[in-house]
Amino acid sequence: MRAGVLIAVVALCGLACQPDPTDQGSMNSTEIAISDDDFTPAVDTVAVNQNIRWVFGSTNADTHNVTWDSGPFTPTNSGDKINGSTYTVYFGTVGTYAYHCSHHGTAAGSGMAGTLTVQ
Repeated sequence: MRAGVLIAVVALCGLACQPDPTDQGSMNSTEIAISDDDFTPAVDTVAVNQNIRWVFGSTNADTHNVTWDSGPFTPTNSGDKINGSTYTVYFGTVGTYAYHCSHHGTAAGSGMAGTLTVQ
């Protein structure tokens, strides 16, 4: 009986101790929020071989997109998206990938821009 309780406590702790993927400082985020003129987190580090999803917030007043500064992405951007839309990319190669919204940022990293490091 005690062994069963101990296993249940350890299992619950394992679930509770996982990093929050919406936390701006967490490693291995799988989701990046897009709000008016912001990517959150704007700089993130994730593990290789996973999908990253950009979520276009429900309160966006403007149209946004994810446009790649460089990298092996086809197409080179998400296309313009509206509230509630998502855009998902699989990252199977280690590297640093810069992106921006072509309406509100630049490839030089100013304005609405972000960087994703895959390791």
